Amino acid sequence: MRVIAVAEGNYEIQAFSSGLYLNSLTGAVYNHHIDDALVLNSSPTRTGKWEIAHVGSGYTIKQVSSGLYCSLKQNDDGGSPLIVLRPVPTVWDVEFQGAERKAICISWPVTGQCWSVPTLQSNGQAGPVLAQLQGGNMLPKAWRMLSLQSNDESGPLLPGLYAIQNKVSDTFVSLSPDEKSIGCWPAVDLASTGVKLWVIAPLGRGYTIRLQGTDKYCTLQSGTGSGSQISVSTVPAAWRIEPTHSPVKGQNRYYRIFWADTDMVWDLEDYGKRTAVKMMHDNGSQACRHFQLIA
Repeated sequence: MRVIAVAEGNYEIQAFSSGLYLNSLTGAVYNHHIDDALVLNSSPTRTGKWEIAHVGSGYTIKQVSSGLYCSLKQNDDGGSPLIVLRPVPTVWDVEFQGAERKAICISWPVTGQCWSVPTLQSNGQAGPVLAQLQGGNMLPKAWRMLSLQSNDESGPLLPGLYAIQNKVSDTFVSLSPDEKSIGCWPAVDLASTGVKLWVIAPLGRGYTIRLQGTDKYCTLQSGTGSGSQISVSTVPAAWRIEPTHSPVKGQNRYYRIFWADTDMVWDLEDYGKRTAVKMMHDNGSQACRHFQLIA
C-alpha cells in the first residue's frame, strides 16, 4: 500500500537498487542534444539537485542548476520513452512505497508507467526510462529522495580571514593600483603580490572588511548611491553580509555585501566584465553581485 505524502523541497534522487544518483550531462553552452540527457552516476554532481514542487495532485521535478524540468521524449529506437529535461513543466505522481516510506515511485499518471533503471539491453541509455508500473521486478522502479539543506540554514558568517572571489568572473577582490579603492582581478594577475586576504570582523549587527596587514577598511567615501565605488579608509565601516539564497547547500557558499540597512550591494561592474566594484540596487538575481568568501 502506498502513502502519498511527499514533502516539497530539494533533493538528490538515488536509484534504490544500484545506489546511483540522477544527474545530467552538461556542456559549456546549452545544447539540447547534451543538456537534456539524464544519466545515473556513482555520486551527485552540481546537476544532481532537484526541486520537488506540488502541482495539483502531482509534482514537478525541476533541476536546480538549469531550471529545466524532467519530462518525456519518445525513444527513436522504438524502446521505452526516455526521461529528459525540458523547459515546460511536467506533472508526475511521486508516491512512497510501503509503510516504511524508504523508497518512492515516480510515475506518469496518463499511461500507468513509472521511472525505472535501464537494463543492459537499453542501447547504452544511462538515464532512467519508463516501464510498466504493474508487474515485474519492482526494485529497479524504486528511488530514494535525499533531502538537501538550504544554504540559508547553514548559519551566519564566521569572523575570520578570507579571500573574496566574484561568482561570475572568478576574479578576486584586491586593492586597486591607486590604493584608494578596490576591484577584482584574476589570480594570474596577482601572481606578484598574491591574492589579497581580508579580515572580516563583527561590528554591531554588521561586519568590517579590512585588508590583511594594513589599517585599510572597505567603506564608501564618494557617496552611497548607485554607481558609487567602494574605497578604503582608516575609518571602519559596517557592512551587512548575507548568504545568497540557494535552494541547496553546496560546497561553495556565496554572499551579498550590503551598505548598512540599505538595498545597495557590491556589484562587479558591467556584469562582471570589468574590474571596479561599485554599489548597485540589489535585485537578488545578478551573479556579479555574489561573492564567495574562501577561508
